[in-house]
This record gives sequence, C-alpha cells and structure tokens, in this order.
Amino acid sequence: MKKKMIFGILILAAIVIAGVIIYAAKLGKEVEIKTDKRLSGVDEEIQEVLYYASLAPNSHNAQMWKLQLHPSINELYIGLDNKRLLKVVDEENREAYLSIGCYIANLQAAFNAYGFEMELSIFEKPDTNGNIAKVVYKKTNNTVDKKVLNTLEKRHTDKTAYQDKILSQSTVERLEGEDTVCFPKETEGFAYLQKETLEAVTKQSAEERFRDELAEWMRFSDKEVIEKQDGISAEQMGLKGIVKTLYYWTADRQSAKGDKFAQQGIDTAKKQVENCAAFLVVTGEDNMIGWINAGIHTERLWIKCVELGISVHPMSAVLETSPFAEALQKDLNLKKTAQMILRVGYVNDYGKNTGNRRDLNTYITTK
Repeated sequence: MKKKMIFGILILAAIVIAGVIIYAAKLGKEVEIKTDKRLSGVDEEIQEVLYYASLAPNSHNAQMWKLQLHPSINELYIGLDNKRLLKVVDEENREAYLSIGCYIANLQAAFNAYGFEMELSIFEKPDTNGNIAKVVYKKTNNTVDKKVLNTLEKRHTDKTAYQDKILSQSTVERLEGEDTVCFPKETEGFAYLQKETLEAVTKQSAEERFRDELAEWMRFSDKEVIEKQDGISAEQMGLKGIVKTLYYWTADRQSAKGDKFAQQGIDTAKKQVENCAAFLVVTGEDNMIGWINAGIHTERLWIKCVELGISVHPMSAVLETSPFAEALQKDLNLKKTAQMILRVGYVNDYGKNTGNRRDLNTYITTK
C-alpha cells in the first residue's frame, strides 16, 4: 500500500514538474510586437519606409527620434524627443545624435529600396522646432528591393558569445575605412579594448545613477514589452526559452538596481569581451553634425556586417565613462575621436531583429 502511495506521489510530482516546464517554455516564447504603421493621409509605401527606418539601432532602445511629415510636399523633419534622452549615460546627447544618424541611414536605405530618391540636409544646430535634419524625397521608379528590406529586418544587436573564429584579412579590409578601425583578436588594440571595456562596465555598475537609469529602460515581462514598445526586453539581452522565463520570474526593476544584478552584468560583459573576433571603432568629429554622420556610418557598417554574416554588439561603456573616454584616442592612435565601439564575430544562428518598435503615430506628426 505504501509503495503504491509513494509511486502515485512520484507520478503526480512528475506530472506537476512536467507541467511547470511546459508552462515555462511557453512563457519563454519570443514575444510578438505588432507595430501599427498607419498614418492618416500617408501612402502605404511611405508608412513602410518609416517603419523600416525605425528598426535602426539606438541607445537602450529608447527610440529618441520624433518626426514631422509633410506628405503633400514630400518633406520630412527629424528631431530629438527630449523626454526619451538618457540624462546619465549620455549627458551631451552624443549617443542620441548617433542614434539619429543610424535612423537616417535606415531611412535612406528604405527610401531607395522602395524606388525613392532622398535628399538630406543636416542643420548646424536645432531649429526653433527642435528639428536637426530635413529630408526631401521623390519617387523615381516602381521597383522594390526586397533584399535590402530583408537586411534591415535582419539587423539586430547580438549579445551572445561568438564563435572562436577570426576575421580573415580580406574581411578586415572590407570593414575598415577612413572612419573605421578594426582591432582583430590577438592584437594589442584588441587586448586594450577588452581591458578598458570591462573596467568601464565595472565602474558604471558601481554607480547608483547608472544602475537606476538602465533599470528604467529594462522590461520585465512580455506584457510590459507589448505595452511600451521600447526598452530592453529579454530577447534583446539574448535570453530565450526557459532562461527568459526564469529571468522574468526572478528579476524586477528594483532588483535590477541592486549589487547582485550589477555583478551579473559585469560577469556577462567579461564573457562577451572574451568571446568575439574583433572590435570595430567608428571615429568622427566631436559635434552634433559629426555625431550624426558617425551614426550614419555606423549603421552602414552594421548592414555590411549583416551581409557578411557577422554579428554585432555595441559596447560603448568605455566612451561613456571617465577617465577611459579621454585616453582612448591617444592610446589607440586614432586620427579622430572614437564615437562607437562594436564587438563583432560569427555565430551559429544569426537570428533577427525583435521588432520592438513603437507605433508610428506616437512620434510622427503629419501636417
């Protein structure tokens, strides 16, 4: 009798455990974000162009752009949304302007893919309405370049560990240019960036103000991701399946501000800098126009990496934290100021963009 009872309990326990695992796996499925692309009085093609532009990389996925669209005269003005700026990690708005540059690069690629020509004017300073760039577009053909659009959709940040595979010399030559320097694995520059990045991450993690700001942009459930359509989701941290579920079960905004979470971030950063093929450093002038141009260059470089099957992960803590930022240009013998540092390498499964983007009508006004 006792044996039957014990056996029954074990069966019941097994069923419960299996149920929990199945439930956890279900919760760990990739969240689906359905961005509303509809804009009143705007052609569907332009709506699509603006959506693809929004897939551009940006700090903390804050999506700090705002737009004024004049569809009757084919003009578009781009500015910064002051409510979405990162006041701690990006005091001078350098990364915000880099993000705008990435947006502009995607915008141009999307316009061209849909058969439009695009003329860009970047202002020397924001105008009275806060606009920093003007775009004029014109339809020139009816072809659609789906390959370009697929590449824009595929581009994403990959924070996972990369393969132990170096970049070939021919690949390095394709990636390097006037404003891009590549530091492959086993070079002095690579070792320097490994060390300085980890020290910068450690310093940031020790400061409450950095922790607090990061925690505000982190998302701790699929529901929150769907409602806010911004910030850093589990998927964007490289978490999938049961690991994602456990993260959402055990972490919250308060715990993300604590010492344990900070140490986990340092440990993760250590694994990341130890598992990559190279660091790419994008350089540029230290002013608003220079930052925007560096952002345009960064996104075009990133797209090239997608085409080459190379994963990318921005690691800019060293540029956000003193005294590391001040020493970088001299220590690496750069001709211009470093504006972006990209960790790059190969992975088994390239993955895709999570599509965690806001509805167009929340930041685009039509006139």
